[in-house]
Order: sequence, then C-alpha cells, then structure tokens
Amino acid sequence: MKLLLVEDEPDLAKGIRDYLKGNDFVCEWVNTAASAINKLSDHDYDCILLDLMLPDGDGLQVLKELKRQNKRKALSSFLQKKHWKRASKVLTWEQMISL
Repeated sequence: MKLLLVEDEPDLAKGIRDYLKGNDFVCEWVNTAASAINKLSDHDYDCILLDLMLPDGDGLQVLKELKRQNKRKALSSFLQKKHWKRASKVLTWEQMISL
C-alpha cells in the first residue's frame, strides 16, 4: 500500500513514517499543502494521511484538489486541537466531501 503523509511537524512525521515503513507500507512525506498537491498531481496513493493545519494553508485545499482531480481514496485526517491533542478519524471520500 502506498501512502502520502502530509504533516508539518517533523518529529511526528518521522514517528508515523517509521511505524508505517516497519509494517511494509510505502510512505512518502511532504510538509506543505503545495507539496501535497504537487505529489497528488504526479502520483496515485492508496491512502493519504492529512494534517488539516499546514504552514502554507490548510488540508482543505488538498481535499479540494483531490476532488478536482477526481482521486477518490480513503483519507485519514489528523485534526489538530488545542494543547497538541489530536483526534483521528478514517473517512471515505464521500464522507469527507460532505463535511
């Protein structure tokens, strides 16, 4: 399974990547919305792990681009909360675009 990790916190991204690679996943990492959109234009992914709060915008820009490109994959979004709390939820494309 090929995944794209979109996360701007390097330590968190490293931990996620190490875990995934240790479980035989192919994981590419980018740290900005612009980089994610570039990767999505050039490659297909089975899953995208998407941080919604990025330094150059938010993950919703990436979702809009996915919709524009008609790339319907399962998305897992990491919703950043106050005091570094994180909630995660796996949604289908249809559920995500209906938010």
